[in-house]
Amino acid sequence: QAELAAVAARRQLPQHRLQLRRVRVPDAVGHDLVEAKSQLGGAAAYPLHEFGIQKRLAARQAEDGDAFGAGVLQESQRGGYVESHIRLDNCNLIDNFFPTPSFELRWVDADLSPRTPWWRVTSWSYVNFNATVFVDAQGRALVAAQETPPMSMGLCDETTTIFFWVSEGGSVVPFTPVLPTYHTDQCTNLQPRGFGTALPVDGGGLAFYVPRDPALSTSGWYAFYASGSGTSAAPPSWLSNHATPAFSDCVYGGCKRPALRRLANGAYLDTQREPVSCSRTAEIVGPAGQVCATLVLDGSGDCTAEDGISPDGTLVLHEPGSCTLVWWPGLGHSF
Repeated sequence: QAELAAVAARRQLPQHRLQLRRVRVPDAVGHDLVEAKSQLGGAAAYPLHEFGIQKRLAARQAEDGDAFGAGVLQESQRGGYVESHIRLDNCNLIDNFFPTPSFELRWVDADLSPRTPWWRVTSWSYVNFNATVFVDAQGRALVAAQETPPMSMGLCDETTTIFFWVSEGGSVVPFTPVLPTYHTDQCTNLQPRGFGTALPVDGGGLAFYVPRDPALSTSGWYAFYASGSGTSAAPPSWLSNHATPAFSDCVYGGCKRPALRRLANGAYLDTQREPVSCSRTAEIVGPAGQVCATLVLDGSGDCTAEDGISPDGTLVLHEPGSCTLVWWPGLGHSF
């Protein structure tokens, strides 16, 4: 039945191409939130393509004089968004001169009406700060914060990583995460690889992934944090079927992260690519990892393109450095 449904759906899912002008996207909160540092390892910030949303954000920022930089939205799994920004505290000066920066979150409805006050997550001084926000299936946010000493240009990574669980009610729970590490002859200490990307798991919590690499202490789906917990556990076993090839096998682009994405209806959408032609097959995956339906995607055999899935289940293929997008709109809701 799943195969018949896929054939029927394929006729309703035309392939689209779009030529885009090259534009420079300004960084937000040090890089791009979320991912505030888009190492192609994290959730993407929700695109503010609605002019009305952009206008309302701009108006709110004008009213909030202590806010620094543009507010960034991350879609909440329970509706609405988690909004983040940096606030400069002019009443708390560093060396009696510099306002103290703080990273803050709040929850807003779909029309951007605030549901909560701004909740302060963390403050810092004399470091370069980057933050990435992920939201789990219970609507709780996880902030992955990275602090690097200024003028840190040596061979050894001096970045400190701290995670914070933040609830809609304002509770903030900091903890030190487990990170993949590697050894280098130039450094005495093991070097962190970075936390990678995170996937909301049914029932709450986030599973973390970095590309499989034998040089790392751990890789692939390497950690799971239950919602609100700072204790690392083994990720759900079914995720092992949804990983990119080993790092050494990534001759073409697209091996940086799996495309697997949790949709608003609780199911997951993923793509599997044929090793030689790179032709994709889309999969609808149930909350327990069961494959519910598959669909072969005509015209998807681009070995250099990276796969991206938006919150509404649209699949997008994009070749790095290219101005061409190929997409299948609403694919996750068309099986």
